Amino acid sequence: MNDNKGFTLIELLSVIVILSVILVIAVPLILNAVNGSKEKAAKISTKEYIEILEAEIISGDIYVDGNDIKDGIYYVSDLDVSYKGEGPSKGYVVLKNGIVNDAHFCIKKCSIDYSNGISNISDNNYCN
Repeated sequence: MNDNKGFTLIELLSVIVILSVILVIAVPLILNAVNGSKEKAAKISTKEYIEILEAEIISGDIYVDGNDIKDGIYYVSDLDVSYKGEGPSKGYVVLKNGIVNDAHFCIKKCSIDYSNGISNISDNNYCN
C-alpha cells in the first residue's frame, strides 16, 4: 500500500490555472475602480479649487506679481490660492469678468479640462 501524502502534479497545475484565471479577471476590474476613483477625486478637487480661486478674486485676496488679477490667462504656478487640498500642479486658467471661464491643468496626476462649470478628464496630457 502506498502511503505517500501530498498533491499530484495535475492537482498543483489545476490550482495554478484556476488562480491565474481569477487574477486575469480581477486585476483589470480593480485597476478600473482605482482609476475611476482617482478621476472622480480630481474632478471634485477641480471644482473646489476653482470656487476658492473665484472667491479670492472677488474678495481681492489674490495677486500675481503684486498686482490684482484681471481678465486673462494665468499659470497656476503664479496663483497663490489658499487651498488646503491638492491643487493643480501645472496648467493655466482663463479669467473673464473675474470668473474662471476655462482651465486646463494637472491635478492629482489627472489632466483636466474645465469649461463653463464642467470639468472633464482630458485627452491632452498636462501632467508631463
